[in-house]
Amino acid sequence: MLKMIFGLAILFSLSASAFTYGAQNPVNSLSPFADSNMTQWEIHKLVYDFLLIEIPGTRDIYRAGLAKSWTISKDKKIFDFELRPAQWSDGKPVTVEDVKFSLEHILDAAYKSPWKASFAAVEKIEILSSTKIRISSKFTNYEQWKNIAVTLKILPKHFYQKPSSSNYNKQLLGSGPYKLTNYESAQIINLEKNPLWWGWQDAELKNWFIPEKISFQTVATQYMSANYLQKNKIDIYPIRMSYSVMNLKPKRKDAFYLVYNPNKDPEMLEQIFFNLKNPLFEKKEVRIALNQLVDRANLCTKFYGNKKIISPYQKEKALAALKKAGWVDSNKDGVLDKNLDGKLVSFEFEILYNFQEAEPILTFLKENFKGFGIRINLKSTDNSLFWNTLHEKLFNAYFDRQDENETVLDSEWQTNGYYNNQGFSSIAIDKDLDKLDETYEVKSREKLIKDIRQKINSEATSLQLCYVKHEDFAINSKHSQESIKKGIPIWGWFK
Repeated sequence: MLKMIFGLAILFSLSASAFTYGAQNPVNSLSPFADSNMTQWEIHKLVYDFLLIEIPGTRDIYRAGLAKSWTISKDKKIFDFELRPAQWSDGKPVTVEDVKFSLEHILDAAYKSPWKASFAAVEKIEILSSTKIRISSKFTNYEQWKNIAVTLKILPKHFYQKPSSSNYNKQLLGSGPYKLTNYESAQIINLEKNPLWWGWQDAELKNWFIPEKISFQTVATQYMSANYLQKNKIDIYPIRMSYSVMNLKPKRKDAFYLVYNPNKDPEMLEQIFFNLKNPLFEKKEVRIALNQLVDRANLCTKFYGNKKIISPYQKEKALAALKKAGWVDSNKDGVLDKNLDGKLVSFEFEILYNFQEAEPILTFLKENFKGFGIRINLKSTDNSLFWNTLHEKLFNAYFDRQDENETVLDSEWQTNGYYNNQGFSSIAIDKDLDKLDETYEVKSREKLIKDIRQKINSEATSLQLCYVKHEDFAINSKHSQESIKKGIPIWGWFK
């Protein structure tokens, strides 16, 4: 009997330290060489190490990671890192050769890395000693520096040398705080603490990762998440869009509580981004008019629970501007049209989106614009095709949200920037972005970013909708809210 009680006590202890994350996406591949979704990225952040760590709740402020120290040359082109003693979860030592491989494989065509563009400015990788490595950039670029410092996953060379191996889809080997125990399926992936992680000896980092075990359990739909929380199948569920909270309908109202992530910026603006190369959106006055036609008072209250209106509803002014720009219903079919290059073109466009929760708000917009002679079609697609379509600029418009305090501007807004999906171009903003690339001091960057943001917003590059009221997680009520603090990742909230 005593033996049975002791066994139950051990079982309870193990259960109490286990933690289940309700994931929104199945993970078909764990490979660092594959395209990733948000769930895969969360897993990788727990299993792999990074040279430096961006302190949660800050922007552009770093602390030591796998590299215990680092220096940046005066011209901001040369970065030296000194590694601390560390081990892979299989017990082998982490070496500078591993760091060199982690970057070189991205630039190697054989690996077909989806991250190649993020490290395109890397010119040279040199091993200086058994613990020191130097990475040189072709030109000064802060975004490149940040990619190297905090997004480059450090991989074990001895494990990942075969670029075409399918074994990597269900295997992981890293030197981070957790290690893979088993890949049950694309829906269930299990991790446990890696006792060899160097960070357990760090007074700050050891409190960032509390659960002994973490399981990633895919929850197929937002509707199902409330049931999973109520039945204690998951401990936390990330909320993708603020208005999708209405889908969380538990039978017991005390099953979970909603949390704003204190590490995130307080404001995210949901928008319809235009393809600026499309003749419909080329003229700034037309883009401004489209913004004036949105009934935000109704939209933001109905879907966002937010009364903060970014732009007023000015339909008479907007319709006059469209008429001045040549958009009239000449053939009386209920849709505005205009002669472009000798062809009568209707004011009709398609909005691309990649998650079903967006459909109600887009349907609202569709009906909103229909009354003004503008026809909108909606097209849903999966995540991978969505981003490929954007990158190839094969869209009219797309739905997304954007951090108003975003610091990564260069690749999105520089003329010909890799992630400049909209085809935006401005000589003045290009010059400002060049200056931002050369600026590493935090306060100076903040001021520059604010100025650039104001200039971009003045160009009306998107249909600005509503500010997102952050409710980033639904958390099982069995967990206390006391540990949810800025400066600690979510894994450190669960004591």
